[in-house]
Amino acid sequence: MDETARRRTVQQAYNTEHGITPRTIIRAMDNPLAALVSGDFIDVSNDSGPRKKGPIPDVSRKDAPRMVGTLRKEMRAAAAKLEFERAAELRDRIQDLESWMLETPL
Repeated sequence: MDETARRRTVQQAYNTEHGITPRTIIRAMDNPLAALVSGDFIDVSNDSGPRKKGPIPDVSRKDAPRMVGTLRKEMRAAAAKLEFERAAELRDRIQDLESWMLETPL
């Protein structure tokens, strides 16, 4: 404790002699989750019931499985980039397409 007090006294004398005012270091935080905080948000407060299905694009029944595969890859890539809102949108789109395929005759 004595050594700490001695060093503090020396440092304060140096600072006073040279007109230095000690300040806290301020740095920008590099946090990948911080990007989510500053990103766009989806308002879920008015969610009143089950999700409505979006319109199915002009896709043939034959091409739908390939489109589902493509959407799955995009969903995984979005989740890997921590873009969870985009991944959720793609997940919902996949579910819409899969249910459409079950309802649509070959």
